[in-house]
Amino acid sequence: MAKAKKKASMLGIIMGIFVLGLCAMAIAGAFIEEWTVTTGEASFTDKTVELGSMSLEDYKDSVDIVKDSDVNWDAIKDAFEDAENNLTEVMVAFGYITVALAIALVISYLLKMVLNFSLMRIITGLLGIATLVSGVVLVAVTASLCKDLSLAIGGIAATTTLGVAAYLTCIGAMAGGLCAVVGCARK
Repeated sequence: MAKAKKKASMLGIIMGIFVLGLCAMAIAGAFIEEWTVTTGEASFTDKTVELGSMSLEDYKDSVDIVKDSDVNWDAIKDAFEDAENNLTEVMVAFGYITVALAIALVISYLLKMVLNFSLMRIITGLLGIATLVSGVVLVAVTASLCKDLSLAIGGIAATTTLGVAAYLTCIGAMAGGLCAVVGCARK
């Protein structure tokens, strides 16, 4: 007798829809203009003024890890070895690593739904965990960079915070990775 082919469960399909949507949100977030936002405030006024924002692309242009579509692997290795002093390089690297993992996760999850064999579930689950961890590290590094970029002199303060793009990328990666793990954990 031939074995009946296993069908994708309803939970797997629902999680697949979530993975697709959340990873699309993470990928889109990396290309939105407002990665970080800097606001200024003076103690003698009650006004807060937006001083500007930077995108992940602006940060990428300010470091030497990617130039003219060529990746400088030595610069990335040096940045990770001294991460505390190279937060911008580490943030840019993790931003693009997160996007690459989100793309791989979507493709892997769709293949898992179609092929539906145990090795594909394991690979997709591991990619989900890697995407989730990458999102967590990205938000931590970006928040740390924002703290370092904020300053106060006398009664004037400039504060840098995460922008909409950073939130979209980090939340999309973390939630998409979690949904993928849940979708792969079923029996």
